[in-house]
Amino acid sequence: MIKKLLFLSFIISAFTAFSQGEQNIWYFGENAGLDFNTNPATPLSDSAMNTIEGCSTICDEQGNLLFYTEGSVIFNANHTVMDNGDGLLGSQSSAQSSLILSDPVTPGLYYLFCVGYRTPVYYSVINMNANNGEGSVLMKNISLASNSSTQSVVHEKITATINSTNDGYWVCTFGDNTYRSYEVSGGGLVQGSLNLSASSINFTDPADVRGMLKFSPDGGKIINTSMGGGAIIADFDNSTGTVTNTIALSNPNSSGVSFYGAEFSQNSDLLYLDFNSSPNGNFCTTSGRRQILVYSLNGSQNWNSDPIVLWSGINEPRGDLKLGPDGNIYVARSCQQWLGIITNPNNLNLVSYYPNGLQLANGTQSREGLPNTVQVFGPTAGLKTTMDNLIKVFPNPTSGILQLQAKNTIKSLTIHDLNGRMLNKTSFVSGTLNETVDLENLNSGIYLITVETSEGQTTERVVVK
Repeated sequence: MIKKLLFLSFIISAFTAFSQGEQNIWYFGENAGLDFNTNPATPLSDSAMNTIEGCSTICDEQGNLLFYTEGSVIFNANHTVMDNGDGLLGSQSSAQSSLILSDPVTPGLYYLFCVGYRTPVYYSVINMNANNGEGSVLMKNISLASNSSTQSVVHEKITATINSTNDGYWVCTFGDNTYRSYEVSGGGLVQGSLNLSASSINFTDPADVRGMLKFSPDGGKIINTSMGGGAIIADFDNSTGTVTNTIALSNPNSSGVSFYGAEFSQNSDLLYLDFNSSPNGNFCTTSGRRQILVYSLNGSQNWNSDPIVLWSGINEPRGDLKLGPDGNIYVARSCQQWLGIITNPNNLNLVSYYPNGLQLANGTQSREGLPNTVQVFGPTAGLKTTMDNLIKVFPNPTSGILQLQAKNTIKSLTIHDLNGRMLNKTSFVSGTLNETVDLENLNSGIYLITVETSEGQTTERVVVK
């Protein structure tokens, strides 16, 4: 079925660059927002979203807002509900209710993954070329896996990192004490890529592992926090999707085992955790103690049980930590008009925390969550670009007529559906660099178009309206 969005087995050779400009605008909390296209970031007050915890935002490569969501509704850049963008199966009270990935091959195509509390993961496909750039949801609420043997419930958490070849992603979830990794490349989920990694360490309360799942920027570590009892760090192999070497983290400075927010430093050497003496959440007041802890991953033999207490306070609810495009780590402060800021997070000798680090716009406030994104920052961040413009396929989307332009002789065009079934193959004998193809006999949907020239071939995903 086309809606399963499974990958073909053949290699797709052209990739669109992932730009860190995609994360330059954040929307979160009660109508709050930040614009990192300026330095320091500019507070925003135009958000249509009100969310207690989970949220995601995506921009184009230049840092222009495309859309944002709290897991159940998608808002476009005009802050109105996107076409077909409601009724999603995420929950704004999930710690990581949503995650947005751009297709590595097709410009304007995005995948939105959504999770609730102890629910399966669902994803939707979004075409930002539709409606004059306001976008439209092409397919929505597709189960990440087709049966319970591969798709179990997850605990409010989902994350992603770049794969080892820099041409796709690994999406990772956690449930029933098992990490589930799925590879995503040009066209969606790679068929047969699911990797199951059982954790060798159980949380104190396995039934309550509400918290965060995040990769280090270098993709080599993954942190898993739990309000029901503990935090676990592990190694991640971004060539296979395997999670190994799980290590429990502890806090000898305080009673309690509740961890929520988590973030790595940009150099991936330090881990910052939000510790809470109370497991309760979603409230503006709490009688517990909140601490921000720092673990040095390359530290002493007992680094996992000997963190530095960067800050400690009382009567402050839990909150997420998130690395910003400016290299600072931002700290959600629920029901406050402020975000905390951790400056110089790469260096233990220089790091500082400022609870009132950045004031949000009037009429807005932080809650517990900050946007969930692929964590890639720095001069070498993101997917590699191998598209050398040898072949152009346009317009995309198309109403039926497709134009081909190449720098070498065009030999053939092959059309597959998303299940890998070949629908048509056309050979060209004219020996030209330009061809016109009529697709009007195809139903509306997404197809994989392979163009072969005298120097090689490339495959593009094409939307037929």
